Amino acid sequence: MACERPGRVARWPGKFRTPSRSAGRPIRHTEPQVGTTVNARPSLFLVLLAAATVAAAPAARTAEPPVGFGSNEPTPADRDAIETLLRTYQTAVSTRNEAAFIPLLLNDQVPFAGTFELVGPRAARPLDTRRFADFRKAVFGNGEPFTQTFSNIHILQDGILGQVSLDFVNTDRTGHGGWGWKIIQLLKVDGRWKIASEFYTGHPLPGTS
Repeated sequence: MACERPGRVARWPGKFRTPSRSAGRPIRHTEPQVGTTVNARPSLFLVLLAAATVAAAPAARTAEPPVGFGSNEPTPADRDAIETLLRTYQTAVSTRNEAAFIPLLLNDQVPFAGTFELVGPRAARPLDTRRFADFRKAVFGNGEPFTQTFSNIHILQDGILGQVSLDFVNTDRTGHGGWGWKIIQLLKVDGRWKIASEFYTGHPLPGTS
């Protein structure tokens, strides 16, 4: 059998054999010669492959908002129910029908006030937004009767929470009165919409004081 040179692989028919350390033959490691430059640049193929991979990667998808998000449009049935509440409100105030008005409220302790009762020279102290008793006395008590009309009505809803904003005009029998803007918060309780709060502004009609 031919002698094997150290560090060389013996060639055998049909297979290769690596010399074992146990045979006592040293294994010589090949190192680059002094002055030899090792080419560390990636091949053109790898560069093109990386570029193609980046180009083919799907763009990050923005999360889709849920259906109806941000619209807060009332359902047809709820819109009808809220519009019925507003008509009842308007009629009860204009006819001084306290018995028809009270059931519209969640209770008589809900926040209910004009902004002039909360801020400014006419503001009551201590500050309390639960001033329905004052509204009740002015509208259904000894106050001057007036007719109230609504316009520019906007209704929003999300589940059992609703909101109405509207302009209103109050006029008495002499044509005097005032106008303002209302924001009414609603809650649907046992299938019926109830007023949970109301805040409104108040201004004299032009030409009146």
